[in-house]
Amino acid sequence: EVTPLAEGHIATILSSVTRGIAYLHAREHAHRDIKAANIMVHSDGRATIGDFASSRSMVAKGDRKELQTFVGTPHWMAPEVLRGDDYSLKCDSYSFGVIIWELIVRKQPFKEFNHFQLLNHVGLNGKTLQMPDSAAPIWRAVASACWRSQPQLRPSFAQLDTVFRSAAADLQAGRATLEGTPTEPAAPAV
Repeated sequence: EVTPLAEGHIATILSSVTRGIAYLHAREHAHRDIKAANIMVHSDGRATIGDFASSRSMVAKGDRKELQTFVGTPHWMAPEVLRGDDYSLKCDSYSFGVIIWELIVRKQPFKEFNHFQLLNHVGLNGKTLQMPDSAAPIWRAVASACWRSQPQLRPSFAQLDTVFRSAAADLQAGRATLEGTPTEPAAPAV
């Protein structure tokens, strides 16, 4: 049996990841392969996101910046990427929600599905992972926001970075637990 991670440890890891991806997104680059296997955790608890082989600059399409290339690891991909549709930086937000689930449950997401079943289940039918009832409200709320079917409604990494820096600092300082935290991250500006 796998030992669960402490809330503070999860918050520190997620805070480090959001900081790194926010930096990347501020430079108009999508990572496109965000998953726990690409997170290196240091001895002091901080984490670094790695494996930038799939990361790319977003290409201009009129007034939008989108990509269409199918890259990354399917079990962490946003539905629009699985379908081969245009996608934006918000594809990384979807994958981040999967990481939250992965750190809490400590299992590979959608392990029971092959790539074709995954396309049908997630890409075409919009199914998402189920957060355990025991998960703190903030984990459930942020993951749910990241898994919104309309990418433009998913939180940006700048928004996620603000949420997780605050949560990690409060937990490390012993000022709070994640119980009773806001259950909805700030809505993205549209």
